[in-house]
Amino acid sequence: MNLAQIICFSSICSRVKKRFPTSDHLVEAGIMTSAEQKILENIEPKNVCKYWVPIVWASAVVECGRRENRIKSAYAHEALIRRITDFRTGLGTLLGYNTMSLPLLYSQTVTIGVYSYFVASGIGNQWLDPAMKYPFNEIDMVFPFFTFLQFLFYIGWLRAAEVMINPFGEDDDDFEINTLIDRNLTISYTIVDEMHHQHPELVRDAFWDVAPEIPHTIASEQIPEVTNLFVGSAENVEVHPNEAIYGRLTSASSMSSVNSGKEEPIYGSLSNFRTSIRSLTKRIRGSKRSSSRRQRSVKSQSPQTPDTDNDVGGAPLPVLQENEDLETSADMAVLESQKKPNDDDQKCDDKDVV
Repeated sequence: MNLAQIICFSSICSRVKKRFPTSDHLVEAGIMTSAEQKILENIEPKNVCKYWVPIVWASAVVECGRRENRIKSAYAHEALIRRITDFRTGLGTLLGYNTMSLPLLYSQTVTIGVYSYFVASGIGNQWLDPAMKYPFNEIDMVFPFFTFLQFLFYIGWLRAAEVMINPFGEDDDDFEINTLIDRNLTISYTIVDEMHHQHPELVRDAFWDVAPEIPHTIASEQIPEVTNLFVGSAENVEVHPNEAIYGRLTSASSMSSVNSGKEEPIYGSLSNFRTSIRSLTKRIRGSKRSSSRRQRSVKSQSPQTPDTDNDVGGAPLPVLQENEDLETSADMAVLESQKKPNDDDQKCDDKDVV
């Protein structure tokens, strides 16, 4: 893994390239063996970054450990392969960023434009009063304060953009890749060779019989901090008891209420609601049937007259209008009876409340 990282960074970072210019320097530094160097150089194509070859070797070591039963579970084997794959993906992403660099024309255009603007502003913002008739048209030098502020901001932004174009360069603000390589190499060998079999003795901890509370120093006690971070902003919101009742699910007569000294359920019964809907539907259907019978009887009693402009389907228009009025009045009567239930229905509804 360290070898793959060094090969990748030597292709995108000038600091690492100057430290390891060839594969011979990797062999001399002890990072790669001579046998690995020969295999790496014989792999085609030869003019590309072969950072993925050590990744394949690391995956083969994991597979060998699984076959030899050094890796006990399939989950551990999958976790190791996944971490190696993630490491390889990160190196490939860095190479992709290095390949798609910012065009040089963009940076040159911005640099020339910014400097040209401020050169012209430094000359154009000088104050010249032609009414004074200076000899030889001398310029009165006035310090352009706001232009100077613009110069500071624009040049600062331009310099920051120039530094971020190549973060793997050799400037003071660029990444210290050589230091990162040394750190990773040291930590990896320390974990594998020195401290892999060194574990502390399993004993009772300091908080075995007491509450786990870490003390503070005098300096840290003076810093105000939130004691409980995982409490929502609405945790301490209080709701008035009169408003902590669920809304009405049925009519007012069947609605549950909270009386003093009595505990009643806060949900109403849905059975009364279904019953009232069924009865309303039946009454509407019955009224329609009765109105249709009356209409047929009126048609049978009316004399037969020829079709004129004032009749429809053999029945005069006044007769049809009278039938429609009867049907509408019957429907309104049914609705009024449902809106104003009698006392017996209200008592029955109160008994059915859950």
